[in-house]
Amino acid sequence: MKVAFTLLFSLVFSFNVFSQTGTAASPFTSLGNARAVTSAGIYYFNLGGVQFSTYVNNAGLVLVATDISGSAAGGLPQVTALTNTGRGVLSPAVLARLTTATVANISTSDGTVNSNTTNPGIISRIIANQTLHTGRNDLSINSGWGSPGGTRLRAEYATCVTQIQPSLNLNVFHPCGDNASLHWVPETGLHRLRYSEGEAPAAVRFNLWVGAVLVPLPVKLTDFNAVASTNNTVKLNWTTQVEVNSDYFLVERSADATQWSTVTKVNAQNNSNTPTIYNAIDESPITGTNFYRLKIVDLDGSIEYSGIVRANLSTVARSSVTVYPNPGRNKIYIEFDKPGAVRIFNNSGVEVTRKVNLTRLDPQHYTADFSREPKGLYVIKSASGAAKLLIE
Repeated sequence: MKVAFTLLFSLVFSFNVFSQTGTAASPFTSLGNARAVTSAGIYYFNLGGVQFSTYVNNAGLVLVATDISGSAAGGLPQVTALTNTGRGVLSPAVLARLTTATVANISTSDGTVNSNTTNPGIISRIIANQTLHTGRNDLSINSGWGSPGGTRLRAEYATCVTQIQPSLNLNVFHPCGDNASLHWVPETGLHRLRYSEGEAPAAVRFNLWVGAVLVPLPVKLTDFNAVASTNNTVKLNWTTQVEVNSDYFLVERSADATQWSTVTKVNAQNNSNTPTIYNAIDESPITGTNFYRLKIVDLDGSIEYSGIVRANLSTVARSSVTVYPNPGRNKIYIEFDKPGAVRIFNNSGVEVTRKVNLTRLDPQHYTADFSREPKGLYVIKSASGAAKLLIE
């Protein structure tokens, strides 16, 4: 084996699942991502560069505004970090990014009201930071509120028009003149399940939500790896299981996993339901640890990010056989400079080629499964040379 030893040390991390978790480090990039949450809580979003956090319930609805009966008169604080325990409404800049919303919901914590509407006019008003019901002029767009509590929101007997400024932070829902309807007017301290009943019981919470359709991720990504290779380069390898309307990948590099720069662009398959293998080379990695991620761009311009992998170039391998990840655990990728037969031996010199389910991807790329083999050192041989592999 021809190897120029410059003291190789390469760290490789792989991610088998591609997803956004709604954390500060991996925020949702579309409103519809919230529909996939499995537990209610505070989630983070980055919609077109506007970042915010808010509460998402078990149905995947996103909290837009929240208030509590008994609160003193005064507008709701306009915020970019909204919880379900205080008072507030998302800022106008955030509201303007909720353009993919398809449903609005008003609910009260006592269960009296939990009503949806899909009327585009109501959703447009939320996006524009406008009051949802201002009185007799808004009977039509409010006619679609469903049960429970929809009759309190349809407000068919409104007879006048609100004189309070029609913005969500001051005036969420004011069907002027209808005594049988819900009134939610923070500016004047109105929190009434029915106007005629007076202020709602203490601590009843009024909530406004929006939701969007869950859109499948354009790419189901598996096996993203980075490995120090020959000539002071890093090779990036990834596989997609499914692609839907994908446009291209941007390979991004960072020295600190915070500030990112583009290494290269790789065109995607657009649409595919069979595994596709991609690779790219970073010709100018930095000395030390290099962090990498994939920026995945859809045909409609939407963006998703992969998990982060890294490779350490304090030392560089120079071999005609590349094995990654190394050290590894289960699935291993093998690459050769030229095609040829592959044989794998354990540290005792016993051939285990047939035991590791060696699979040929193409004449120069193979995978092997060491999940049933003991930990230890292995040697991989081919016409290109040989390489050592450590299974942990």
